[in-house]
Amino acid sequence: MDRGLRHREVAELVGVDCDTVRDWEMGRSEPALRHWPRVHRILGFIPFEIGESLSERLKAYRTISGVSQANLATEMGVDESTIHGWETGANSPSPALRPSLDELLRKR
Repeated sequence: MDRGLRHREVAELVGVDCDTVRDWEMGRSEPALRHWPRVHRILGFIPFEIGESLSERLKAYRTISGVSQANLATEMGVDESTIHGWETGANSPSPALRPSLDELLRKR
């Protein structure tokens, strides 16, 4: 691990087993959404590139925060399929929702 932590220590901090941490490190799997906030805190940085587009920034925000599309949809007052559409670039937020979404993304 980059911070000098052993697999066992990381596993305990995140709430997974050592094999899971090894798989992450070897690129065989990625942390589940619920594990990303702890992984981010342990590393002290975001371990992936965040693109410039709204869809890339939104997906990165959700991943780092451990927020599902359903939970974000509830928070934004939209349907889950709307969040999915924003993340895939199939549609864009309405002008009325854009300020709230921009504020949310500035938190990261």
